[in-house]
Amino acid sequence: YRHALDINPDFAEAHINMGNVYLIQRIYPDAATEYKRALELRPSSVQANYNLGLAMAGQGDGEAALERYREALKLDPKFANAYYALGVLYM
Repeated sequence: YRHALDINPDFAEAHINMGNVYLIQRIYPDAATEYKRALELRPSSVQANYNLGLAMAGQGDGEAALERYREALKLDPKFANAYYALGVLYM
């Protein structure tokens, strides 16, 4: 994904996928940076909003995670993963 971003730094999907690499490795600040960049490029991305919520929750920022999950659901009210993440957040 890094190579794709070297070629086209405005490729939102590559930022999301790079964020996913960091998220899996639990490098939450870097994941959040990638998701935020993806949202700058494509604010209507359900996946970037949701994944940014996961990264924020991983950093212990429940309020920011809540905001991102709600935004994902506003964009796609049937996005089940966001409902699940909200439930986990409220536990």
